[in-house]
Amino acid sequence: MRRLRRTEGGFAVLEFAAMLPFMFLMIVIVAEVARAFYDYTTLHKITQTGARYASEHILNSLQLPDLSSELQADVARLVVTGSLKDDPEEPALLEGLSTDDVTVSSRVLGFYEPHVEVHVSWQFRPLFSDFSLLSEDSPFRTGFTMESRIIMRAM
Repeated sequence: MRRLRRTEGGFAVLEFAAMLPFMFLMIVIVAEVARAFYDYTTLHKITQTGARYASEHILNSLQLPDLSSELQADVARLVVTGSLKDDPEEPALLEGLSTDDVTVSSRVLGFYEPHVEVHVSWQFRPLFSDFSLLSEDSPFRTGFTMESRIIMRAM
């Protein structure tokens, strides 16, 4: 009985060594999915913030929608950096997000209900996208586009 128990100890190490790459791969996959979910949540929240700001500032003194280029630039800056100040040193809230990725538009729905729409499109890149064993056109290497669109009634 003792001899049998002694020989099984080596098998446990071999089984662990065989399973270690798969366990590591699963941990990496779970971490990437969690990071993608976190980035999408951040993208959606900053889109909401931009839409809220635009909906509060789009109406002029006559209560007519006035989507000026200045308001569009303010909303884009708020979405990208989280701040209204025009500081080129201000980092983006999501890596690679720029004001070119933000679209602001206005529309009238119903009998005269002005609305504002903020659309943000951002390219998610996985942490291991530079891994040389992946092919050039692999979605794990190039990433994928995340989009968030919020429509709010002007206030």
